[in-house]
Amino acid sequence: MKYIYLSFLLLLANIVLSFFVVESCIENRGVAFGIEIGYVSLINTVLIIGISFLALRVKEDLRYILFSIVILGSGNLLERILRGYVCDYIPFLHLSINILDIGIVVLTIIGVLICIFKKE
Repeated sequence: MKYIYLSFLLLLANIVLSFFVVESCIENRGVAFGIEIGYVSLINTVLIIGISFLALRVKEDLRYILFSIVILGSGNLLERILRGYVCDYIPFLHLSINILDIGIVVLTIIGVLICIFKKE
């Protein structure tokens, strides 16, 4: 459950940062790492629905991690719908990201580690 609370905090922080604090950002109109493809919002929506259904089928920590990824992905989708792009404001190497992207990657890594190392 702690992952869900953290995801909502990251979502709120991203809204404040991208809409009210950050003066300039890189407009990410593509998917991860700015890769340009068509139907980004549709793909994002299908992934959110798919991950939600998967989360309903798993147990314990992995369920909360998947729902947290859905929350963070929904934040990016909401921004894409409102703006037409996602505001990436953290430069990282030759990429730009936002805190929702960081949360999604960290939670995905935690989820993979749980799947690999958790004994049932």
